[in-house]
Amino acid sequence: MNGQHPQAIRDLMPITQLYVSVDAPTPESLEASSLACLKHKGQRTVVRLTVAKGWNSDVIGGYARLIAIGHCSLVEVKGVTFCGKSDASNLNRELDALREEGGENPLPEYDLACKHKHSCSVLLSRDPDDPTKRNFKSLPSWAVFGAEEEGFDPTDNRHRKKKRHPKYTRFDEEGIPTHDTFDEPLKEEDIAELREQMKQKKREVGDASTVTEFQSGEKRIEDASLMFRGLVVIR
Repeated sequence: MNGQHPQAIRDLMPITQLYVSVDAPTPESLEASSLACLKHKGQRTVVRLTVAKGWNSDVIGGYARLIAIGHCSLVEVKGVTFCGKSDASNLNRELDALREEGGENPLPEYDLACKHKHSCSVLLSRDPDDPTKRNFKSLPSWAVFGAEEEGFDPTDNRHRKKKRHPKYTRFDEEGIPTHDTFDEPLKEEDIAELREQMKQKKREVGDASTVTEFQSGEKRIEDASLMFRGLVVIR
């Protein structure tokens, strides 16, 4: 539920867990009475917020003060998951938060309950005297904060999508590759073979760049010194 609608929160019948988004850090920019309502709901309550480095990470104290108003059972803090550049947004990889960042805990009455690296999120729970904290005693070892698995179930199969990588990462002044896709130096005999391949290409197209234009308007540029630079491997 959106934290901007206090009346909707008041009117909501009791449910298993009331989940409210906190989208602003101050009472002036967020309807703070929404959070005050949570304190009197008599059920488990969760607030969630997204933290982006350099975007709203400098106003964490404001979020903490709002969360304290609601005396919420749990707090879900989500970092930004970068999904690609968009002209409609200036978010970028530099705004990712919560990955390896530390700092003073602005909510001392809450403890870190668990962390999930893949979704870039952590879950905070109130002090051990809070009944909701007991739910975490039955968590598997891989789900608790500090676990080596970082929230991944070790019995699940994790699939990693293969990507395109440059076949060669470094070149000499002539354009001959000197390092492989893992940035490891090539053997001298491999470099010598590549040099012979470039000599053969130069015999075919010459030393200078040649441009061939087709009737469709497509242009093909041939330059022997660039023949190895566009090659990729899938891994």
